[in-house]
Amino acid sequence: LAEHAKNQRPDAIILAGDVIDSLNILDREKAAVKTMFENFTKIAPVYVGFGNHDISEYRYIGSTRYQIKNDHKFREYLRFLESIDNLTPLHNRSAKIKDKTIYGLTLPGEYYGIEKPRKCLVEHPDILEKAMKKMPKADLVLIHAPAYINNPRQLTISGHMHGGILPCGLTRLPGTRGLISPEKKLFPEHARNIKGLHIILGPVTTFPETLSSLNFLFPVESAIIEL
Repeated sequence: LAEHAKNQRPDAIILAGDVIDSLNILDREKAAVKTMFENFTKIAPVYVGFGNHDISEYRYIGSTRYQIKNDHKFREYLRFLESIDNLTPLHNRSAKIKDKTIYGLTLPGEYYGIEKPRKCLVEHPDILEKAMKKMPKADLVLIHAPAYINNPRQLTISGHMHGGILPCGLTRLPGTRGLISPEKKLFPEHARNIKGLHIILGPVTTFPETLSSLNFLFPVESAIIEL
């Protein structure tokens, strides 16, 4: 992926969250994570957003695995990212990409239903609305999983759907409608190519885990945005 990014000669690289699987990884693979980020920072300035995996860790209670918010470890992760040259963590803050302003909004764990298995982010749209009202003006907004944005005024970059859900070449339908939204709804009305709201599609985490031998069909997806 870094080699692909290098070939595009970008002015900036934006990572839309869920860059790590959980904060547990910092306990055992911090050096590998740093190397991964540095592969990108050698190419262009890197701007990192944060999703549910970046702000939480996994814990087992009995045989059930919970995704639990850990503010202390998340602050440690932020300090770790701030120590990497040419990298800007966008945790509820703005930054400049040439003459454009980008703002990164980190949604709280409650939005994703963290600590409550099988709860879904669409149960808490009010949290998104309240958070967006406090955002400063920006040319681009980085929100990991905006379930729906009323009257978007700027380009919105999101992540959340990752791991691969459709083989390469089948990731979009004709016209402007996307295949799947961050809240895992098919054929969303507001998705790819809609002015003001750009959702980078990529896909449901658990699908390739059940078909691990077929992962070659589900390549990592990147999007090139020209402003």
